[in-house]
Amino acid sequence: MKKAMIISAVLALMAVPMLAEAGPSAGISYTDVGISGHAGRPGGSLNLGNVYRGGVVVDGSVTAARGFDQFDVSVGKLIPADGLEFDPYASANFMNVNYSNPAANSVQDFYGLAGVNVSLPLSREVALGVGGGYGHTMGVYGDASGGSVYTGDAIASFKIAQHVTTDLQVAYQHVPGASMTDYSAGINYHF
Repeated sequence: MKKAMIISAVLALMAVPMLAEAGPSAGISYTDVGISGHAGRPGGSLNLGNVYRGGVVVDGSVTAARGFDQFDVSVGKLIPADGLEFDPYASANFMNVNYSNPAANSVQDFYGLAGVNVSLPLSREVALGVGGGYGHTMGVYGDASGGSVYTGDAIASFKIAQHVTTDLQVAYQHVPGASMTDYSAGINYHF
């Protein structure tokens, strides 16, 4: 299990901000994860990604907060259309949630989902985006139960220097047995 988590972490270190140009990027962010009505859990995320020729996007992230760990990797395609940019994607994710309340069971799920992100560049320095996905658990561990998974998020990206952007994001995620609202702020470097 430990080896699989390390491999997942290495594969998942890839997230591409909306203002990225073709090429690799790396980012780090502060994250506050609120889990199923519990107080927020502070943590951080590490992101890596690349936009390849033809608009193919490979991205992912590793997030660690108090009692919450998540690894994800996705592949998508950037499709420009009338000032908007669509990014349909497929992703694989692993999540581990440990509740501080002994009466509540922990949740460990491996799941896949498909979705789309839509971004609207307001200028060369500012972009807004929304996205969402739907999928299903592929593996559950411990007392977790299988079922539908869905996500949604909103993001604002700002270019603050030639190769640097910053992002503000709110995301919602539901897996069987838990739901999370994640608030994050981060900075990204585009190589």
